[in-house]
Amino acid sequence: MDMVFDATQFQPQQGAGAHPVGTFDAQITNTYAKGTKDNTGGMFVAEFTSPQGKIETRYNLWNNSTQAVEIAQKALSALCHAVGIFKITFPKLPDGSPDMQNAGRELRGARCKIEVAYQIDRETKQPTAYVEVKRVLDLQGNEPGRAPQAAPQPQQATQGQQAPMTQQSNGGWGASNQAPQAAQGGWGLQNTQAAPQPQPPQGSPNWQQNNPNPNPSPPWGQR
Repeated sequence: MDMVFDATQFQPQQGAGAHPVGTFDAQITNTYAKGTKDNTGGMFVAEFTSPQGKIETRYNLWNNSTQAVEIAQKALSALCHAVGIFKITFPKLPDGSPDMQNAGRELRGARCKIEVAYQIDRETKQPTAYVEVKRVLDLQGNEPGRAPQAAPQPQQATQGQQAPMTQQSNGGWGASNQAPQAAQGGWGLQNTQAAPQPQPPQGSPNWQQNNPNPNPSPPWGQR
């Protein structure tokens, strides 16, 4: 007996444009790593789920192009800042090979907003039928790493007004004139000074990031 496919039993959906464009609340529902087709590099993948569907974003953390790696690192930094998780790991299996399915698992369950738009063709500069995540924002819709409002400045001590008292290292109390140190993030966005380059997770020498070697040898499939 011939097999019959009944299209009325399934919701129509196409890969291109499966997720509508716009800004949506989203949750990171999966993360993993995968190698390129030619096995010369790899990428980290984050899956976003919104009320309108699922969409993935790929970060080319392992690539022969240092520019591509830098772009991927900054984009991943934006995601980490948007969800408030600044360090993610790339674990290994017992045999020492990368655990692709658990890469970046710290991000799973984190929430943010995603801005979905049509991809732009590099040659024609026109929108295509495919969509992608253009930006990630925090839950309040703010750009990653940017506070919505500047924090109020502390009042300066005036003549006849005593400065706040703080405990000193010798156990006593006295007025403090030291400015608070800036908080440090994980992957760090660049400000007026160049941020230090992020270091690969300790104990994972096979996961290479921004390798100066023009021909890196990713561990995809190594045993």
